[in-house]
Amino acid sequence: MIVNAAILSFAERLGQLDLLDFVRRNLNFLLYTFRSNGEVTTGLSEAGFENGLPSGYAVWKKMSIVDQNGLYATAGDLTLNTYLSRFDNGIIRPYLNHPNPNFQIGNDSRLFVTSNIGQFLETELELDNNWVNRLPMDSQYEKFYQKSNIAFIRSGKTSTTIMGNQSNFFSLHNDSIAIDSILISSIYQGFRHVLMTGLAIDRKTYLTESETVQCVFRPKSKKREVVALNFRIFMEIDRIKDGFELNFTTEGWDGIPLIIEFGLRKVGTLFVGDCNWDLSETDVVFLSEELAIIENNKDRIKIEGGKVEHKIFQAKSNSNFARLFLAPVTPYEGVIRITAQ
Repeated sequence: MIVNAAILSFAERLGQLDLLDFVRRNLNFLLYTFRSNGEVTTGLSEAGFENGLPSGYAVWKKMSIVDQNGLYATAGDLTLNTYLSRFDNGIIRPYLNHPNPNFQIGNDSRLFVTSNIGQFLETELELDNNWVNRLPMDSQYEKFYQKSNIAFIRSGKTSTTIMGNQSNFFSLHNDSIAIDSILISSIYQGFRHVLMTGLAIDRKTYLTESETVQCVFRPKSKKREVVALNFRIFMEIDRIKDGFELNFTTEGWDGIPLIIEFGLRKVGTLFVGDCNWDLSETDVVFLSEELAIIENNKDRIKIEGGKVEHKIFQAKSNSNFARLFLAPVTPYEGVIRITAQ
């Protein structure tokens, strides 16, 4: 949003209103990142961190006035309401219902909030878009941006993001509960995050595969050898009723342990078989053949297709997610079914 604000400022001061076309293109893309609870998809960067916090209130508001655009006005309202709902003693919560109110990230500190309040008051005094007729955002769509390797899919209160060229290639949010990320790691000569490369679509199936995994050996102190490992992962993501099926196939060496890690929002309760966990206090759970259910109020996500053939994983001292692990060993052909209600 910083770039959009800069372009908007240049267009106003230089009188080059044609520059606004770049802002419109970006905003029209960002409209599809909004979720039913006012959060947005924020895991588009290589870091892939999801905090759901929208931004750019002034940009949405100014452009709603310039274009008399009701969708931009609605996006601005959602941005403001979601941002204000995050305040807790002057600190912004990373999620609407995050169990740790003292958590903060980056510049979302009390000082940052104070400066933003000043900017907000200035925006409110100078701009009035109450006269712009608000339009409801689309709640049923499937948008695939091939050059960006990303797909946004929404069905009612359930929003899904599929990304290529990312370690975090899939997320699904069902209002108050969420799978914020799915990561794959292989365990050979150490832990390696598997990068799923470019995203393609064949009819209604999303196709992606892992990059060629390389291993670096140092047989001598001044010698370095790079060897391509004989190991690939292929994945097809199919839309099904109320959700998705993730079809995995591996090719190459046998006996390589894999970790398929679901990063679960720390909100709600996780049920697996006869056991249950309060996600706000949970760090790691392994999923074998039992059905996993995440519940919070009326929101529910089901995960089927678990498998545990080892229990090797990397410990994290301060994880922002509850980590649900599937742990197969190659060769692996499996189907993971994710549905939301």
